[in-house]
Amino acid sequence: MKPYSSLAEARKSLSIQVLILIIAIILLSSAGRLIQRNHFTMSMVLTYNTSKDISDDNIHIDWKNGSIPITAYHVHDISDSNIHAKALDITMQPQRAGNATMIIRDKEGHILFKDKIHVDKFLTVFSRNTGDFTGDEAIIFSWILFYFAMAILTLLFFRRLKGPLANSYEAILACGVFTFSVIALIIEVPVYINHLKTPAFYPTRQWLSDVAAGGKYFTLYTAPLLLVFCILLIISNINLLRHERPRFANVLGLLLGFLMITTVTIYIMIVLGKFTVLPGNQAILLTAAINILGIIITYA
Repeated sequence: MKPYSSLAEARKSLSIQVLILIIAIILLSSAGRLIQRNHFTMSMVLTYNTSKDISDDNIHIDWKNGSIPITAYHVHDISDSNIHAKALDITMQPQRAGNATMIIRDKEGHILFKDKIHVDKFLTVFSRNTGDFTGDEAIIFSWILFYFAMAILTLLFFRRLKGPLANSYEAILACGVFTFSVIALIIEVPVYINHLKTPAFYPTRQWLSDVAAGGKYFTLYTAPLLLVFCILLIISNINLLRHERPRFANVLGLLLGFLMITTVTIYIMIVLGKFTVLPGNQAILLTAAINILGIIITYA
């Protein structure tokens, strides 16, 4: 493998490769959406009481504020570890844009499942309850493929940085992106496999939540290494100050080290804290804040 002759060549090469990758992922995702257009399948848990008499013949699917044609549905038993439930797979064929509320009842009239379904002008269906949407399988697969490809690209990029180039910021960035991509794959691939096996237990909303929390998980998993790095950075900066006069450039590493240790420690305390008593909207805002802060720390 031919090494890069300069950082300019390295940046140009990686930029072109990432651009091609992004275009390929967008095309793959779009193809999946087009193939599934006017066709939507979702799965949901009806009850965890598997002894309850629920079958295709004794459930009723009602609609409010409009309706979407149903082409097929099937009630079946599902299990995962020690959890057992009855689930419903349902296939819809949207004809026009709009909103509708789907209510599934048992033979006694009790509500088993309720969901708001949105159909946009491109006949893309979105479930507000499960997070499922038209072409979600292609989107999830494309996203995982993107992480896998980024891990390969950054690894090959780093291997081509020889000599002084291996100590550049570009090399550090490549290592960081590679680590993030690998951790993202470790987190999301099992969720995707479970989603394919039992989508009722692992809906698209679960996978989307894991994607949004990528920065949080990365920060938690790499916290020990990050703290060690910060300590070594502080020691190195102290040694630098022993030989050179104090000025902002010479104490920057010291400030960064203490700032990162403080930030990561506070972040871990926040994430590991219990916020189950918070109302729904506050819990959502807190989760969003934690994910955004995790992304910022990841970038740093």
